[in-house]
Amino acid sequence: MESVWYLLAELYKKDLIYKGYTIQPYSPAAGTGLSSHELNQPGCYREVKDTSATALFKARKETLTSEVLKAVDGDVHFIAWTTTPWTLPSNTALCVGPKIDYVLVKTFNQYSESP
Repeated sequence: MESVWYLLAELYKKDLIYKGYTIQPYSPAAGTGLSSHELNQPGCYREVKDTSATALFKARKETLTSEVLKAVDGDVHFIAWTTTPWTLPSNTALCVGPKIDYVLVKTFNQYSESP
């Protein structure tokens, strides 16, 4: 164990350690992360049907800060995807960020055929 701590200290001194974020496999049943060994066990992966939903959130024109969005003729909506559709009735806002890439798509409402 001392060797591991020594090597970790050496990497830190050389500025080779950084803080980052990765997606880790997680077991809701056990409440822990999963190792690659556990993920390679027979029967670990199986096809499942998962409920999800997409929802349109209408933007208020006076809150838009992007000149591109302000110039859109008609309504602007944000499309959001969720795997917890039962939470949609309680959603009162949608978080957006300046460092996130967005795509502006002109389309039509499939029910009313309006832009």
